[in-house]
Amino acid sequence: MTKKRLYFEVFGKVQGVYFRNHIVEKAKSLSIVGWCRNTANGSVEIEAEGTEQNLDIFKKWLQYEGSPLSRVDNMIVKEISVINNEECMVRLKTLK
Repeated sequence: MTKKRLYFEVFGKVQGVYFRNHIVEKAKSLSIVGWCRNTANGSVEIEAEGTEQNLDIFKKWLQYEGSPLSRVDNMIVKEISVINNEECMVRLKTLK
């Protein structure tokens, strides 16, 4: 299967609600690798790499489920170059 990599920036109530922890768990369940981090402006950035089918599931999960306390108001999604050298989804420190 062909891999894709997507960049997401998620806006809304996505910090302080364990959003990144849930991202890591969902990505693991879908065999998606990459990273996620909080930004200084209150959003969460994600780079996610996996099959197109699993990325579609992940995208819908981000939009409509996320963590139980989160609320997504808007999301930017861009296709970016595949890296193909990561083993898991990691939670990075907040970008300042």
